[in-house]
Amino acid sequence: MALTMGAVGQTVVKGNYQAFAGATADTLTASVTKSYVLDLGSTGGWAGKVYDCTIEVWNDYQSDSLTYGYKIYRSNDGVNWPRTAVDSVTAVTTKGVADKNFQAALTAQTARFLKVSLIATSQTQKSNIYGYIYVNKHD
Repeated sequence: MALTMGAVGQTVVKGNYQAFAGATADTLTASVTKSYVLDLGSTGGWAGKVYDCTIEVWNDYQSDSLTYGYKIYRSNDGVNWPRTAVDSVTAVTTKGVADKNFQAALTAQTARFLKVSLIATSQTQKSNIYGYIYVNKHD
C-alpha cells in the first residue's frame, strides 16, 4: 500500500553532484519534519537506468540540542510514496554546542524520485540544514 504525500520542495538533479538544501532558509526547529524531493530523472540522462547514490546532510548547530531522525523514501512518480523507508535512523542526538551530519549510501536504485525527510524530535532545537546528493551509474 502506498502513502500519498505532497512534495515540500523538489530539486532536479542534473549531474553527478547536487546541493538540495542550504543556508539559513533551511532550518530544522521545534519538532518539525523537513522533507526534500530529489528528481533523478535527468541525472546524466540516466532515466530508467540503475544508479548508486550517497546522500549527505549536515545540521549546523544554532541553539539548544540537536535531536532528530531521518527517513529516505523512493518513488517512481514523485507522488505516491511507500510507508516503509529504504533507509532510516530514529534518533541522532547531539547535546550542547555541536554540529551533526549523516551519510546514507543507496546502491542499485531504479526509482526516479527520492525523498529525504528530517524529523526533529526536540522541542527546542534549531539548526541550519545543508544537503547534498552524489550519483554514480551502477555497474
